[in-house]
Amino acid sequence: MTSRERIAAVLRFERPDRMPIDLGGMRSTGIHAFALRELQARLGKDPSSVKVYDCGQFLGWPYEALRARFHLDVVALEPPNRNTESDDWHRWEPRPGFSFLMPDDFRPELQPDGSWVLTDKSGNRASRMPGNGFYFDDVDSPLAVRPMVSVKDYAPASSYEDEWLDSLSRRADWLWRNTDCAILGSAYGGGMFSLNIGGMVNWMEMLVTEPERAREYVEKCCQ
Repeated sequence: MTSRERIAAVLRFERPDRMPIDLGGMRSTGIHAFALRELQARLGKDPSSVKVYDCGQFLGWPYEALRARFHLDVVALEPPNRNTESDDWHRWEPRPGFSFLMPDDFRPELQPDGSWVLTDKSGNRASRMPGNGFYFDDVDSPLAVRPMVSVKDYAPASSYEDEWLDSLSRRADWLWRNTDCAILGSAYGGGMFSLNIGGMVNWMEMLVTEPERAREYVEKCCQ
């Protein structure tokens, strides 16, 4: 079986030739860039060639040789600005002796205390990595309680431009033609646990105490 056939069999509740394996098919199954760096060194690869496609969690992109070495069956369909085949990557050293390739839009600022700060489009601090840290923490905690948003005013995701969608489509086509892996697309508009209706705490409480009301938000997100 090819990887794609193996995943398709599992989704049909059929027995595959072996258990499918996923590493980095989605961000919840990813590998930390520092760990991937050490793994590449042990496999005789250049540790400084690790590409970090998730800059918050600091996840490294599993390169093709790694997928072949560990018989990985899933490949992620990432948005165009995280396309690892593009040239829009630059080198960044979070601290001496550690170097990674980062997306072009990743431009943190070094602080006097040795930490790194990322700002949003408005120039406000969005996330921070300590000097000896391993990932960026959101400045505004997802556990913070925020004002509730009505279903009528709820906008789970901004609209996407046709150019963005066309680029994503071309990327999916490239993966289909150049790999035999199952292609996994993430929830680009937000997931079940990131619905912005009043913070994580309010949302978790609503799921338990007002399930029908919570369903209205989920249905709008799906639309």
